[in-house]
Amino acid sequence: MQTSLDGKVSSTLIHPLSYDNINNQTLVEAIPYTGRQHQIRVHLEAISHRIVGDPIYGLDEGFVDAFLKGNIDKSERIEITGHLG
Repeated sequence: MQTSLDGKVSSTLIHPLSYDNINNQTLVEAIPYTGRQHQIRVHLEAISHRIVGDPIYGLDEGFVDAFLKGNIDKSERIEITGHLG
């Protein structure tokens, strides 16, 4: 799933609620005005804001497969995702 000029129109309101300086993370309220599949993920990825804990979007497919199979150690996960938690 990705944004595309040929895709169907969709709209999501993304409102920041709080920011965590330590982890460089923003808690947001995301309200989809249309009902497209994966809409919130796609819109956040389009503005370079991946969802914490969502290993599928915005990462290399090989890494995602290895992550889902439990074959990624903590140091590699941190290096690739930047997420310390």
